[in-house]
Amino acid sequence: MDGVGWVLIGLGHDIQQVTEMENAEALRQPDLFFTRREIDNCRLQTDFVQSLAASFSAKEAFFKASPPLVDFFWTDVEVMRDRHGKPLYCLGGLVGRIFSEAGWRATLSISHSGDYVSVVALITDSGSI
Repeated sequence: MDGVGWVLIGLGHDIQQVTEMENAEALRQPDLFFTRREIDNCRLQTDFVQSLAASFSAKEAFFKASPPLVDFFWTDVEVMRDRHGKPLYCLGGLVGRIFSEAGWRATLSISHSGDYVSVVALITDSGSI
């Protein structure tokens, strides 16, 4: 434990080229990779494809930061935005149960620059930031 009173469980990073998402039709099918709620949330953003790329990258960063998980579904981890537009993870299914039982919390930061999105995911104990 460091001076701020929380423990870092994992750190993940991912970068995604936005144009790679333009023709990724399978990602637009609800409940395969994204939930209907996530797809609808992406459609509410200024740039749907950029938002889809950011959400894709956020899931990749999440699983890079997570301890090894088995039998999870990509839809167990939703990437949503609060009323101010701040991105956040909503965890359900097996992933949600594991995190709840362990007392872990996942947070993320998404940055956009040109044709790229970059995401950092932090997993900490419940005393986290």
